[in-house]
Amino acid sequence: MFKKTLIIILGGVFLLFAVEPWSFMMPPKDGKFPPDRTYLNKECKITVEQNYHGTDQPPFGTVVRTFYISTPTSYAGGGITWAKALNKFFLLQFSSSSVDGIYKVDFDSLTIRQVTILNRPNFGGSTQDLWWGIAYNDRSGNLWVTSVTDISTTAPCYAIQLTKVDARGDTFRWMGTPADSFNLWTCEANYWYAGMDYCPQKRYFYIAKAYSASQRRWWQVDLDNKTIKGYKENTTYIYAERMQSCFYRPLSATPPGTDTFWVLTGGWNSGQIKQFDTSANFVRSAAANPYYCADIDIWEPTNIDLDSTVYAFMQFSVYDGSQVIVQQVSMGLKWGDVVRVHDAKPTAILSPSLEIDTATTITPTVKVKNSGSYTESFWTYLTIEDYSGLVYSESLFLESIPSGKETLLTFTPWTAHTHDTINITLRTYFEGDEFQRNDTLRQKTFVRVLDVGVVEILVPKQDTVIEAGSLVQPVAKVKNYGNVPSGDFNLWFRIGTVFTEFVNVSNMAPGEERVVTASGVWEAQEGSWLATVNTALTGDMNNTNNLKTSRFVVGEMDVGPTRIVWPSGMVQMDTLTPKPVKAKVKNFKTISATFPAEFYIWKGDSQYFYAQITISNLTGGEEREVEFGNFLPKDTGAYTTMVVTLLPGDRNKANDTLRGTFTITKFVTPTGWSRMADVSGATKPVKSGGALCALGDKIYALVGNNTPDLMVYDVNSNAWTKKSNVPISATGKKKNVKKGASICTDGQFIYVIKGNNTQEFWRYNPATDSWKEYQVGFSKGIKGSSMTFDGDSFIYVICGSSNNEWKRFNRYTETFEACNPATLPADKWKTGSWIVYV
Repeated sequence: MFKKTLIIILGGVFLLFAVEPWSFMMPPKDGKFPPDRTYLNKECKITVEQNYHGTDQPPFGTVVRTFYISTPTSYAGGGITWAKALNKFFLLQFSSSSVDGIYKVDFDSLTIRQVTILNRPNFGGSTQDLWWGIAYNDRSGNLWVTSVTDISTTAPCYAIQLTKVDARGDTFRWMGTPADSFNLWTCEANYWYAGMDYCPQKRYFYIAKAYSASQRRWWQVDLDNKTIKGYKENTTYIYAERMQSCFYRPLSATPPGTDTFWVLTGGWNSGQIKQFDTSANFVRSAAANPYYCADIDIWEPTNIDLDSTVYAFMQFSVYDGSQVIVQQVSMGLKWGDVVRVHDAKPTAILSPSLEIDTATTITPTVKVKNSGSYTESFWTYLTIEDYSGLVYSESLFLESIPSGKETLLTFTPWTAHTHDTINITLRTYFEGDEFQRNDTLRQKTFVRVLDVGVVEILVPKQDTVIEAGSLVQPVAKVKNYGNVPSGDFNLWFRIGTVFTEFVNVSNMAPGEERVVTASGVWEAQEGSWLATVNTALTGDMNNTNNLKTSRFVVGEMDVGPTRIVWPSGMVQMDTLTPKPVKAKVKNFKTISATFPAEFYIWKGDSQYFYAQITISNLTGGEEREVEFGNFLPKDTGAYTTMVVTLLPGDRNKANDTLRGTFTITKFVTPTGWSRMADVSGATKPVKSGGALCALGDKIYALVGNNTPDLMVYDVNSNAWTKKSNVPISATGKKKNVKKGASICTDGQFIYVIKGNNTQEFWRYNPATDSWKEYQVGFSKGIKGSSMTFDGDSFIYVICGSSNNEWKRFNRYTETFEACNPATLPADKWKTGSWIVYV
């Protein structure tokens, strides 16, 4: 196919010229048009034929694509011009009745639309002038056309400026001012002027003379200033070839404005693309085209790739009377051959590849090229972003890279701790790069994750209690945490060492969850058990989620705190030495247990201490003293304590919590005995029935002596206060505290046995200064009682009335229970007998 380009060296300057003789539609030799065969009401339509299928640069003159254009005026093709700012071509075509039209075309998207012309001028008589050539002014955005007056060879030709009305270039208007037209016969009279092209570097137009002996001239005209700059002429060019069209292309050069690429079209009769140098001397031509060349223009993409081929688009005159042909033709050159520039660019991202595995360590490897005309030094930047943002950024500086050299670079290794798509950006930079639009190369890489895991064990669930002898069929939920199908894998179920089974799980889609059930069952045996479920997938990239465990119990379990060892009672203030917080816990059942326990200390509403520990393998019936860390008793005052056991599946929550109190005091006990303040405010002096106990920094005293008095001594103030009286029994016996009375505390309440041959047992609440009565139920009235608290649940009481009876008060159920053994070892216990708990 035809369209050709030429390369010339003049005086050591590299010059490229592409001559493309697009015979502008010419009338027959008798000056008449053939009969009208055009349907002026038909729609605009464009189709394409791919002519070149190679991957290498097409040789000069190779037709790459042919476009068949059908418009209301597509009998013959006229001018063609490239509007880089709009990224579109403008075509001028005529019907056989000399009706012309201008069309805006995108040859990539195959879209075409007719341009609206407002206020069209007519310089002749009744016959409408014919527009012939067309050129886009890259600076003003306006169109210029050559207009043939009256379609006559003996009337002047004009150049007419059409001003762009809208930004998209869909509408143009002739403004009608002197600046909007120029009589081309000022250059040379006689006959028509045809194809034209605008040179933005020189700011003037090249206009070809057509259909005359001087057709070999191409006039240089500054239409903005109405100035003739001169002409180019090839004196050996024969008239019969009718050189009627041209385009001129100086690109970025040194110095600016130097002619570097100049192509003139071949003749109408010859049907060739011919190339001339800057002096209009013939250089070379492409093979003849079977169609008449009308016009040609170079296509300069918005984003030039210096390694890409230079193409021109040429329009032909008459084809078949209903369509006009436009062909895309190779100039046989790369833009880098035409333009001398400073440029560097990335050419390839070799590593990471398009797909990698997560957690893989990659050495990023790329290629960059000095694609300009000079030796350059430049930076190369590589960044990697994932769903969270920037995860990698490195740079390298390349110094003195020769023109055209491609360089292989490796960056600091990177481990792909990510998943799904990552965006890799490779960029070159140096100040003065003239083609920054090719400085960036991007690649999306898929980070493959092969990962399955156990979500949870559904049977047996964590912390459950299962009845002995029941049948357990393990069930678990698994998930494909990866982003690719998992393939088949095994899922293992285990309960201790007594049950093992695996199930084959078929392929799971990314993100899929599935419930899997073991086929076998296990008959539950009493004890504490550990169930495990784990996946076994070949190539699994994340082993952290492969295993789940579930601790459960078969049978009954019951643990609880039994005593707060320290701090309790009166605590000496100490600002230097922390002491261990201690409590006792007990396993009340037979199954060994491992569980957490917590210890709290408050002063009022403020928490002063908290600790959680794990108590391991507390065997059945075992009571163990445990430590919760250290506490420094540096602030005086009253405190409350609480110890809690947190055994999952504990069947008795009532004994899981134990509360207590203590008081930090500044009082320092002197060596030996010291007399403190005497009891004051009581009804009578202390006598038989008197008793003492301590709670916090207070000492509670029964006065006895047949009184109901309860006195409180404050160890910090060394002073006594009278509290509410021990009440008279609801049984109606109006007796006060006397011989055989006793008193003790569980850290929260004060317990009083009235003695005086009664069965009365009283609980005093210091917080509310109130009393509650209970009856012991001994066989005799109490005359010589004694009490002690075991630090957990019970207050132990002896009768002391010449018998061996004793009982214990359950502080949780608030009832008296028989002791084990049921009686004391000696036969008779009398007044003066005492009991303590250690």
